[in-house]
Amino acid sequence: MTDLLIRNIRPMGGAVADLLIRDGRIAAIGQSLEAEGVTVEDGQGAIAIPSLTDAHTHLDKTTWGMGWYAGRKGGDLQALIDNERYERIPLGLDVHRQSMRHALHLIANGTGQIRSHVDVDHDHKLTLLEGKLRTREMLRDAVDIQIVAFPQSGLMIRPGVYELLDEALAMGADVVGGLDPSSMDRDPKASLDAIFRLAEKHGKPIDIHLHEYGELGAFTLEEIITRTRAHGMQGKVGVSHCFCLGMPDPHRVGPLMEQVAREDIRIFTTGHPSAEVPSLQDMRAAGIKVGLGCDGIRDTWGPWGQPDMLHRARIVGMKNRMRRDDELELLLDAASRGGAEAMGMDAQGLALGAVADLTLVAGEKDRRRMIAWGLCAAETIAVGGYAKFELKAARQRFFADDKPVLLYNPHFDRVLSSWVRHGPAMLAALESLKGWNVIIAPHTKLAQAVAPIVSAAPHIRVDMGSRHAIDMSYTMSADVYLGDVSSQIYEFLIEPRPCIFLNLDRRDASSDAFAHWRLGQVIETPDVLAEALAQAQDLQPGFVAAQEAAMEQSIDLSSIPASQRQADIIMTFAKAPA
Repeated sequence: MTDLLIRNIRPMGGAVADLLIRDGRIAAIGQSLEAEGVTVEDGQGAIAIPSLTDAHTHLDKTTWGMGWYAGRKGGDLQALIDNERYERIPLGLDVHRQSMRHALHLIANGTGQIRSHVDVDHDHKLTLLEGKLRTREMLRDAVDIQIVAFPQSGLMIRPGVYELLDEALAMGADVVGGLDPSSMDRDPKASLDAIFRLAEKHGKPIDIHLHEYGELGAFTLEEIITRTRAHGMQGKVGVSHCFCLGMPDPHRVGPLMEQVAREDIRIFTTGHPSAEVPSLQDMRAAGIKVGLGCDGIRDTWGPWGQPDMLHRARIVGMKNRMRRDDELELLLDAASRGGAEAMGMDAQGLALGAVADLTLVAGEKDRRRMIAWGLCAAETIAVGGYAKFELKAARQRFFADDKPVLLYNPHFDRVLSSWVRHGPAMLAALESLKGWNVIIAPHTKLAQAVAPIVSAAPHIRVDMGSRHAIDMSYTMSADVYLGDVSSQIYEFLIEPRPCIFLNLDRRDASSDAFAHWRLGQVIETPDVLAEALAQAQDLQPGFVAAQEAAMEQSIDLSSIPASQRQADIIMTFAKAPA
């Protein structure tokens, strides 16, 4: 789809407007736009930003979705590299499967561009690249993926890797990678000469990992600058991490940044929490194009990370002590438009004529609605949070076996409830399920209004009103949610998990009353429930971003307990002059 009209959005957090897309580019931004024959989507007041960019990650390394990996090692960089290289095959780390998982999460969290490094070495030859090329092809309509052929275990110290890199670039890798030419390859001249020679041969840009600290890193960076100038590769060379620019001596770092900017060398930073990292503010002030990246996500190197660029932006922001609004705007730009620009892509942001690559993020839904409906004024409403979350029960075991648990929570409203009109068919579908345990816990108002639900099936637990139905025991203990339009969904989505919604009366779901149905699968007959459950986990990555956005819009998930915030609001009101 290249033509689209998105109504009711706030470009970069500004006034509400419509945005028209024609032939894949932004054609108009304004009020009450019309475009005959164009598909219309309601943005529901969301904030529109340029799509996020993960400019430095390793899609081939993640263990996301696999069992817990207990073999992580400490030690230096070489120990981490060796451990990963030896463990890939015993772990069964299938690159295509794992890179798909990683990339789909990034897409679900609003990412439109990815630069991913893939290991090329003697042990795995080009098999890791092959898996990632499959992923890029499968996701080509959802995200732009640049692949860096990366000599993770070294280039000059491992004869034959140069030839593998040469072949990888011919196969479809987009960028020539490198790693610590001085400390890893022990021969910066030969290493850099080889990297630039490959780049010139294939007409490809360069992205070199530079972990080297202090003066050693500064020396290597100066060698990269010299070759960039000599080969006329301004705008085509990138350096990842570049910890040497995090040196505390401004008289050394300042001139280095000026040279990097002069040769248009791009810097890709992850805001590494345990390393000296270059200042994002200083780099941008020097005119350097900077991209941000998630780096490795829950891999053999470490258990940390999220495939979410807004999450990574928070880390970079905290590392750089960014607090003011202008600093946060710079941070967002580096995580979106600026990162794409650093990767050499067309990146004009939300401007007329720009490629229509944008992400919608949540605003303040309930507060905004109450003001819009005239129920209060902006200065007389405060958000105190959801105090019930402080009382939530821990996950419990309600069945003797370890089968996954489905929670069925029918709505109390007779018009909206799947139980009132379709109770027998729903019970039959639930009783016929194989491999699942089921908790039927109707809303307490429905439990009071209908005859008791009874089932003799051993895998079904019916609760018509115990404490478990109200203290979040069931929502915290279930693996999949099944329901209508109940707000109890927010108690389940405190941890994003698969949801299935019932539209048994084939209703028009375009109104806000059915907004929940964007958070999971929607089925129209009970007899397809088993099929929906079978694919729930595989489809879940595609719903995570919407689920998290719904929670952000509807529940104020502050680190300060809601009860404390509400008490503070009451005290502030009580102390206010009459």
